[in-house]
Amino acid sequence: MKTLLPFFCITLFGCAPAYVQPQINPEGIYEADYNAVWSALVETFSKNNYPIKAIEKESGIITTDYIAFPTPPVWGTGTFDNMAVSPERYNAMWMPRSGRCTISAYASAVDPNQTKLRINTHIEAFDSSKFGGGWKICYSNGYLEYNILDDIRKRIPKKQ
Repeated sequence: MKTLLPFFCITLFGCAPAYVQPQINPEGIYEADYNAVWSALVETFSKNNYPIKAIEKESGIITTDYIAFPTPPVWGTGTFDNMAVSPERYNAMWMPRSGRCTISAYASAVDPNQTKLRINTHIEAFDSSKFGGGWKICYSNGYLEYNILDDIRKRIPKKQ
């Protein structure tokens, strides 16, 4: 029986594939002036009921407080696996029960008729397992950021 214990431990904990953090680049370049993009950004955050923590138009920054969601969360048709990957997703003991995130947006004028926008998120899930429970940082796969960028693009008035 003692010879089976190491085999069991290796099988349960040691065979997980190596974790690879998704490489995303959640930026958008909009063919619109800074004020039009800023208005669309603020409207997008407002329509999605994101709790704004800080907003500074001159510096181009908006940040949110934590946005709580049950697991799986619902953003459009999104589920937790659609939005984020946890380093512990392959651990047999990983049991996320709820999640939360913060969102930061950074806008800057490239020229008078072009604006660059970057969206960053910080996503966490609460692990309720007996092995190291608590809030765990999860890495975004870009789903939420790209949906926000697309929503902003749709809100910018079309040039005539």
